[in-house]
Amino acid sequence: MITWWGSFLVVLASAKANTPRSIDRRPDQAQSERRRLRSRVTDELRGEVVQLYASGMTSRAVAEEVGIGRTTVLNVLRREGVTIRPQGARY
Repeated sequence: MITWWGSFLVVLASAKANTPRSIDRRPDQAQSERRRLRSRVTDELRGEVVQLYASGMTSRAVAEEVGIGRTTVLNVLRREGVTIRPQGARY
């Protein structure tokens, strides 16, 4: 015997499985492998981050190039005493 509550749970479960949230949103495999390989930010990596940013790359581009997060790039730059450029012209 199925109660009204049991049938409600079945309907709810099937509705949830078809929502947009169930779409696979994993990053591409190459990007996730790069991030998985690096567990610590080394002195060599810090130098590379500072050099790339000083050459004119954006923090987002530097993060993508070296395979770390943008927030990590900004934290490295702050710790190294680099002045962070503004995001863009504000009107």
